[in-house]
Amino acid sequence: MARVSKAETESKLKALRYAVDKLKSESAPTSNLLTYDRVCRVANECELSKEWKTKISVASLKQPSTQDFKELKEEIQIFKEDVKKTKTLVTDKTKDAFKDLQDKVEILTYKLAESIDKELSYIEQLKEKDEEIRTLKAKRDAR
Repeated sequence: MARVSKAETESKLKALRYAVDKLKSESAPTSNLLTYDRVCRVANECELSKEWKTKISVASLKQPSTQDFKELKEEIQIFKEDVKKTKTLVTDKTKDAFKDLQDKVEILTYKLAESIDKELSYIEQLKEKDEEIRTLKAKRDAR
């Protein structure tokens, strides 16, 4: 990334930080989604990538030349080590319980979204009925 403008480098770093945070949050204590390939893929798929001349390469993360990229590489490595340590500490029973809780959260999130959609629909219906009542009252008062 030697010939890239400072603005493009900053944009790429922003996308990489977003990708790292996103993959960290999607990772489970026993499964690491934070890999160099995935980080680059997520960063290259973001909106900011449309303004870049070149995509982010995996090599730029594996062999960083600037301090910011070195910090990102270090953050990825530390997370990998943490996941590795966690894998050895967590029992299968805990893993199953965690997976069940993740599934429940996913189901409840879906149900919550459905409820919000219904609520918005009801609010819209109430607004329509209220407007209809106003119109009928106005017609009645006009007579």
